[in-house]
Amino acid sequence: MPYALISKIIEDLRDIPHTLPFQLSPFKVNEPFLDTRLYSILTQINERLPNASLTLTTNATPITSITATGIVAHCCMDGAAKYPIGDVSRQHVLELYNAPAYRRLREHTARRQDAEPCNRCSFF
Repeated sequence: MPYALISKIIEDLRDIPHTLPFQLSPFKVNEPFLDTRLYSILTQINERLPNASLTLTTNATPITSITATGIVAHCCMDGAAKYPIGDVSRQHVLELYNAPAYRRLREHTARRQDAEPCNRCSFF
């Protein structure tokens, strides 16, 4: 993911109230320790998002899964973004996260048999 897009996402997340803690994992399915930008990305997050707890994981199941191109995928198993939610390079991260369709999707995730295409996934 280009550094400029990472910076935009971090700026969007600054709109989360400072009294609301949240968890952020800036690396999804790659190996964070191989990315030479790791230190600068983590420093930027620490400076700009004091209410974020950082987690370094690989192949995690985040609430919001952003591909390297900025497309918000349906979930971490939608690596090709066949079921896109939106594009953070053109939309605010919180606008996408709070969109009615994405809210309904998250509400149905607890019972994925009712959510399309989750009912066909073999991950769980």
